[in-house]
Amino acid sequence: TTASLRGSKYLLLSVCAVSNYLHAISLQSKSTSAINDGLKQLVAKYNSHQHRVSVIECDSENNLLASTTVLNEIGIQLRPIPPYQHAQRMERYVRTINNACRSTLSGLPYILPQYLTVELINSVVKTLNAIPNSTHVVPSESPEMRMTGRKYDMNYQLQIPFGTAVMATDTAGKTPAPNKISDERAEFGIALGPSDKSYNSISVYIFGKVSTTGGPIRTRSKIQVLKRLPDQFEWTIKQIHQPNLSLIHI
Repeated sequence: TTASLRGSKYLLLSVCAVSNYLHAISLQSKSTSAINDGLKQLVAKYNSHQHRVSVIECDSENNLLASTTVLNEIGIQLRPIPPYQHAQRMERYVRTINNACRSTLSGLPYILPQYLTVELINSVVKTLNAIPNSTHVVPSESPEMRMTGRKYDMNYQLQIPFGTAVMATDTAGKTPAPNKISDERAEFGIALGPSDKSYNSISVYIFGKVSTTGGPIRTRSKIQVLKRLPDQFEWTIKQIHQPNLSLIHI
């Protein structure tokens, strides 16, 4: 498995039985300690929105079952699915996520590096959480609305599709002095979906930042969408096969 730029090789996926809210927590390994940390992050997320987790259903994998004591200590029951079976609700969402990822990848004009697969999955999960579905008592409510108790704010997340080529400007903490020309410099990058770090911003893969402090993925709010990729694009461009018109007879 190709690790992400942050070193993650696995994702701990979960879905709430009440709201259908999805979580995708990055893990660097499938060790018991890594899974325990991921489950603690999951429970903390629910607690932050005043929801209490009482039961967690999971596959009967030894790595997951090893977390039973840790969860019991905080009042949560781990309920494993019978061996050789899978959690049906989660399996359906896994298929939905996979289909959405394949659809996104097929629409890109380039081949996305595998180390950005985790970013793609996170973007798909955020999109699914923002879309209302028919399983709710109030069909107009999205999983995110039921989870957070807030109406969806279109201004909270920049509506820029995953994989879009952009010029991104870092404006954080930069207030130009009076009568001084701003030294802001736009950088070329690829949009990776809404950012969790700040309001009205997205995560962007900035080219040329791979070896710098913080890595190439940055949070940006000042974005200009590009109509085409630059000529010296680093990733592999997909070849578009044109039909052989000489073989078409009318």
